[in-house]
Amino acid sequence: MLTSQLLSTKLISKRLNGVTCTLLALTTGIICTLYHMQVQHADFFFTRSTRNFLRHESIHSLRGAILDCHGKLLATNRPVTSLTWHGTGNKTFSDEQKILIKAIELIVGTDLDNLENNKELMQAEKLSRDFLIMKDISFEQLSKIFEQIPKHENLVITTSYARLYPHGTLACHILGYFREENDTKNTSGLEQLFEEQLRGIPGTREKTINSVGKNLRFREITKALNGKNIVTTLDFDLQKIAEEIFPEGESGAFIVMDPHTGALRVCMSRPTFDPNIFLKPISAEDWKELQINKPFIDRSMGAQFPPASLFKIVSTSAGIEEAIITTEKSWFCNGKIQFGDREYLCHRHEHGGHGIIKNMEEAVAFSCNIPFYEIGKRISIDTLASYAQKYGLGQKTGIILPEKIGLIPTTEWKMRTYGEPWWQGETLNCAIGQGPFLVTPLQMTRMFGSICTGLLVKPRILEEEAIEMQPLKISSHTLKFLRQSMRMTITSGTGSIMIFRTRLVCELCNL
Repeated sequence: MLTSQLLSTKLISKRLNGVTCTLLALTTGIICTLYHMQVQHADFFFTRSTRNFLRHESIHSLRGAILDCHGKLLATNRPVTSLTWHGTGNKTFSDEQKILIKAIELIVGTDLDNLENNKELMQAEKLSRDFLIMKDISFEQLSKIFEQIPKHENLVITTSYARLYPHGTLACHILGYFREENDTKNTSGLEQLFEEQLRGIPGTREKTINSVGKNLRFREITKALNGKNIVTTLDFDLQKIAEEIFPEGESGAFIVMDPHTGALRVCMSRPTFDPNIFLKPISAEDWKELQINKPFIDRSMGAQFPPASLFKIVSTSAGIEEAIITTEKSWFCNGKIQFGDREYLCHRHEHGGHGIIKNMEEAVAFSCNIPFYEIGKRISIDTLASYAQKYGLGQKTGIILPEKIGLIPTTEWKMRTYGEPWWQGETLNCAIGQGPFLVTPLQMTRMFGSICTGLLVKPRILEEEAIEMQPLKISSHTLKFLRQSMRMTITSGTGSIMIFRTRLVCELCNL
């Protein structure tokens, strides 16, 4: 009996020890697990848990404006008012809500009473979420909402901002355009170049929601910093005049630059486009139609053209500086000259030529080809090219916007490009601005500005840019002669008709 009791006691004790060890092992495992989860990986699980009820949203920053040199707005922002349905957790729309939906439909013209086609609206109501009814409602629509449906718990009016170009096509190639989706591909102008400064820094806010997604609380974490304003050198009034007097339907460029500072007061290219069209999606057909006239090419600095008779200024400079001609030399123009086995014509050859050209000043003023052919006979193309380069032709001007470099031919260029030597007869054509020359209107503007000041200045489009210039390597005697010749060109020479037309247009437009 005693032996049986002892065996029973040992058995119970053994079982108790087993249970105790098991409990101890389980407790240890739980403690280790808790330590692993709450100590070692506390940050990880805390972040995961907060995602169940915290959401972070971006607060858009206000885009910076683009202004002219007097502070007039060229690109700015306009308020965009949106109407949003704020769900209240009902499983179905109440009669009052159905009446509300019908009223909204009548005001904004949106079909909301057909619930089968508005599953997202119903879902937003059930889950206490927001549903955008209409973006960018008009002031008239907003007034009717405030009048007919004041302070309803299901309706939320929010205001954001959209880009606005208040003057449409004016200076569009300089401004560029902005897309809401921040797609910078195929964009141009200051909007692209200064995207980061204009965009600013978005803010962040924290939103607390419940298990069904209902918004409970908002908390601003970081404030949004508005974008920086960009002040250009453009003069709105001058730019507007240029746009109005430029011949309708013509392609080309119109530039006005301060030759002392390089500030571009007018920089216009035709055809134009309205940057506002990019604020909404563009259909494939509209985009195709837009491409017909190639309006996105900035012809002021992004296109290359033969300089034609404007290049005669370079030939004159080279002829005087290299002692090939004198300023007082006279000529007789019968409309053509012979060189080798070819005739080279003056533009007045059908009228028997210009007759007596008293001096080089008249040759420049009336753009007679004959004196320049004579220069072309006696000068090498490389020497002529070196004078073109002194004026900055065939080189980038240094403006911050994208620009073409142009082309000034040389003997080395022709051999490299065509594998042929340069012939002197080609130099005759080049002396009057024909042949394989390519320049940009901005390069030519810079060249003529340098003749006025004796300084080759870098064109500027921003007021804050530093003024950069270098001495023009042409003698003061030659520059003085060129100024006199250019003055004669516009007072009594070939440029006088253009001055007369410009004045006439200005008078007709009351400018």
